[in-house]
Amino acid sequence: MRIIYYIISLCFLNCSSFNQKDWNESILNKLKQAAVDIQRHEYSGKKDFGKKFLDQNEMEIQSLVPRNWGDARVAMDSLRRIFFYTNDSRISSKMEDLYWFLDIDKFIRDEDHKLVYEAYLITRQFDKAKKFRGRLHKMRAKDLSVVQINDANLNLKKPNLMNILSETQLMIQQFPINEFSGILIIASLNCYWSISALEELSSKKGQLDLKSNEIIVLAPQRDKDLVSMNKWNKKHPSLPLHLVYDEALYADLDFNNVPKFYFYKSGTIVDSISGWNPDENPMNSFLKSLRKIH
Repeated sequence: MRIIYYIISLCFLNCSSFNQKDWNESILNKLKQAAVDIQRHEYSGKKDFGKKFLDQNEMEIQSLVPRNWGDARVAMDSLRRIFFYTNDSRISSKMEDLYWFLDIDKFIRDEDHKLVYEAYLITRQFDKAKKFRGRLHKMRAKDLSVVQINDANLNLKKPNLMNILSETQLMIQQFPINEFSGILIIASLNCYWSISALEELSSKKGQLDLKSNEIIVLAPQRDKDLVSMNKWNKKHPSLPLHLVYDEALYADLDFNNVPKFYFYKSGTIVDSISGWNPDENPMNSFLKSLRKIH
C-alpha cells in the first residue's frame, strides 16, 4: 500500500509541476504580447489598453512564480513597459517581487533598483518605497533619495496635488477643482514645448493680470525628477510646478499630451488648447481663451 501511495504522490507532484509550468508560460506569453501590443496604440490609447489588460489578468500576474532568472527577466521587462504607460500601482509590488528573485541569482541590472523605487514613488506608495530602500545594499540605496511627504490626513479620494518643498520633500494639499476659476496647465519639464510655454508665460504673467491662485501648473504623475522641478520653482517663483498626486482623480484632464491648457470658470471648463509651437504664435490663442473667463 505504501508503494502504491508513493507512486500516486509522485504522479500528483509531477502533474502539479507540469500545470504550474504551463500556467507560468501562459502568463509570460500574455505579458510579452501585451508589452508589444501596447506599443502599437496611439499614445492616448496606450494607458487604456494597459489598464484593460491588467483588469483582465491581475490575478494571473500576481500568481506568477518564475522558474528561473530568464522568466523573471522577461516578466520584469514586460511589466516595466506596461507600467511606463499606465502608472498602475498593481504592477509596482510585483516588480519588487521579481527584483528580489533576480537578486538571489545575481541577474540584477544596474537600473533595476531605481525602476522599482521610482514605481513606488510614482504610484504614491511612499511607505513601500522607504521599506524597499531600507532592504537594499547600501551601495544601491545611496543612489536613491529619501522622499518625504507630510501627513496631512486629507481625503485622498478627492483631487490633490503636491507642493515641491525641496528635492526630497513634498507637501500634499487638496485642490478644489470643482470651485476653481482660472487656468490649469498640464506641463512637463521633459517636454520642450512645455518649457517654452512656461517660460513665456512666466515672463509675461504680470501683463496678463493674473493672480497667483488663478494659474496652476500641474506636472503629470509620471514625472519624478524633483531636482529639476525644485530648480524651476526657485527660478520661477511666480509660476511654480506642482506634482499630481493621482491622475485618476482628474477624470476630465489629459495628462498624456502636454502642454495642455484648461480655462476654468466656477469649476467648469470653458475652453482648452493643446501644444505651444512658438512658430504659430500660441499666445494669441491663449489670450483669446483667457478672455472667455475674464
